[in-house]
Amino acid sequence: MSLGAHAAGPGEFTLRALANGRINLTQAEGIRDLIDAQTESAARQAARQLRGELSNRLQPLKDLLIEIIVPLESSLEFVEDDLPDLAVASISSKLELLRDQLIELSNSFRSGRLLREGLKVVLVGRPNVGKSSVFNKLLAMERAIVTPIAGTTRDSLTERIALNGVPVQLTDTAGIRSSSDTIESMGVERTRNALADADLVLVILDGSLPLTAEDNDVLAEVQSSKQLIVINKMDLGSELDSTDIKENVPTVRISAKTGAGFDTLRTAIMAPFASGDLGGDSFVITNSRHYDLLVRAGAAISNALVHLNQRASEELTLVGLHDALRFLGQITGETTPDDILSQIFLTFCIGK
Repeated sequence: MSLGAHAAGPGEFTLRALANGRINLTQAEGIRDLIDAQTESAARQAARQLRGELSNRLQPLKDLLIEIIVPLESSLEFVEDDLPDLAVASISSKLELLRDQLIELSNSFRSGRLLREGLKVVLVGRPNVGKSSVFNKLLAMERAIVTPIAGTTRDSLTERIALNGVPVQLTDTAGIRSSSDTIESMGVERTRNALADADLVLVILDGSLPLTAEDNDVLAEVQSSKQLIVINKMDLGSELDSTDIKENVPTVRISAKTGAGFDTLRTAIMAPFASGDLGGDSFVITNSRHYDLLVRAGAAISNALVHLNQRASEELTLVGLHDALRFLGQITGETTPDDILSQIFLTFCIGK
């Protein structure tokens, strides 16, 4: 591939390093992820991948797989009798260990995807319940205009914060209510669009007043399975009867004025999506391509196990094992088809 005489960008340096064998494909993707990282935790995970941690974790698994394949191939070529029961039991035990390690690694993608893609969290409620005050408190800045006048927020405001190392796109919306004001009605329509795209909806209620008809309209509007009831203004006393709120929906009481309850709120926002602190030391899978190949490798090994335990022919068992080895090789680029490589490197800004 000719890279031209112009100044090389990150993509070109990556391609050269990959072509010269100085890095493998997962490390090349780590460079891209490091550039695109939105939080310190995401950058740390990308740096670990760039240092070869994923490759180092996969190599013993590939070595074990080859160790299993060799005697099966030998048995197929040179031994007329079936493998003895003791050998089958040993191979089966190794394959179960291998499958379980692949499942454990692939399961980390649930948390890793959060680091890479983040969450969309939307604040909704009737006018004047304190949505913008909650929004500002979560941001730790006065981003939204706050006044006692109902309907101050007429458009959606979006900012990014980090919670537990996860990038969170936080959106403050116009209060949901019927209005003859054209601009306010447009804002309410944008609120409904934001609701449809949200990973989590924070339904803000005024805890200093009984539940109103407008509150009920908002609660009816929110159909998302991922929602959190946030009862604001706890500093003004409690007049809202919690039994009137939706059943089986998590509830947090806060005061946007004093800041009380916000640590609990931040924890509750992350609770449906990940356990633990993603800013910790555990390595997680953040790339959907890696996840897909790990799942396929695990499924191939499971199929091989079925054939092995049923004492089917070695050929059937070996098909799954060779598939698994090929899938693991595709993660690091050893057996990755050229068209897949081209798709991966389209995500790099080559020459810019």
